[in-house]
Amino acid sequence: MIDNAYSKASNELNVQLLNLSKSAEVDAYTKVDHCKNIFSYINTYFPSITINKKIVYLISFTNKCPLLKSKTPLSLFELVSEANSLKKARSWILNAETFAYSLMSQKSHKAAKLLNSIIDYLKSLYFCTQRIEVLYKRSKKTKKKPGYFLEYCCLCWRLINRDEILDSVEETSPSKFYCPVHHSSRSEHLNKKAKAALISAIKGSSYAELIDEYKSRKEENRVNPRFLYTSLNYFAQKPYNVDGFMTPEMLELKNKKYGFAWNIGIIKEKCRKAYPFTYNKLIQNNAFLEIETWEGFFFNVISILDPTGTDSRSWSNDSSIPWRSMTNEQAVDNFYCGDKTLLMIIHRHEAFSTIERRDRRRGTKAGTVPINIDRRNQIIEIVKQHKKNGQKIKGVDIANQLDISAQRVSVLLKRLNLSLKHINKVIRDQHPLPD
Repeated sequence: MIDNAYSKASNELNVQLLNLSKSAEVDAYTKVDHCKNIFSYINTYFPSITINKKIVYLISFTNKCPLLKSKTPLSLFELVSEANSLKKARSWILNAETFAYSLMSQKSHKAAKLLNSIIDYLKSLYFCTQRIEVLYKRSKKTKKKPGYFLEYCCLCWRLINRDEILDSVEETSPSKFYCPVHHSSRSEHLNKKAKAALISAIKGSSYAELIDEYKSRKEENRVNPRFLYTSLNYFAQKPYNVDGFMTPEMLELKNKKYGFAWNIGIIKEKCRKAYPFTYNKLIQNNAFLEIETWEGFFFNVISILDPTGTDSRSWSNDSSIPWRSMTNEQAVDNFYCGDKTLLMIIHRHEAFSTIERRDRRRGTKAGTVPINIDRRNQIIEIVKQHKKNGQKIKGVDIANQLDISAQRVSVLLKRLNLSLKHINKVIRDQHPLPD
């Protein structure tokens, strides 16, 4: 179906951006010379990102630009070059998205579903331009600040302190990888507990490639925060792989009052389909009812996911988000605090919760420790000696002789099918006390 084709193309666009972004980030932190401008940067690192020709036509028609003459899919580089700036290219995409929104109420359900997929594609394309701009700006700062850090805690969904990281000098500082909850200097117990749970989940998962990578890294002592960060994502479905369509209630709400209700509706649908634990948590706390502003909705969700207020404080103190200077529509599309960011947080919360709820057996796995035959023979000999001498035998006596715990003696006696109660009865029968 056509709508599925657009959804698939949107997913491919996101995956392609993710793969190319990794290469761009690695090069940004290893190369001395950087691209002179945004055009050369896109042409160097993102030459293979192309735009569907029907989407090109829609952008051309909406913005009255000559792109519509193109008969083949246009590259992102050609789109930005045609617009003469990344900012203008982004406004063209936004205008096309707004135009598609305006057609929603006039079309049938089938046509609305198609428009939904087209809008999702345009949003992915818009996200591409935002992400590329962030990467380009980071590459310019690389000479002054080497090192790489993650946006979220490698063990959960919470934000790390970006401002603290930018002031940090040590590349291996835990603050680059852990949130305040899992920061080893603040709670070593929680840090070790979350790591152990994640590693246990990896080893017990059905993801063969993840297990193989873990084994390889363990042998080389390279089970680092970056590996833990990507591993956590395996335990919940990726947001771009989940279909999310606008419900009639949300569409009606959007037409009446709230322009960003569309985004909230899609988040709600994706949560319902793919993130049941998080969805129930949000529903029970009426998360989808408070939508006066995007900022209010965003912080409401954050505070529900982390009732301690730790994550809310981290987001409030983040200087990279200009909440006061943005409209709701700008905020919902913002790279740092928009709908895709919120979906990523929900996705990681679901993954963390899935791992936390897993049954995890403590202690050594049965059969992995070699049987100590000598010790078992020693126990048998001690029992025989007591029987021969007619002496009552106690587990603590065996423990003292062998220098092991009484609990361990009890376990070994059971495995040897020896009952001290029965043995002592036999000894009493064979050696009765004198009258």
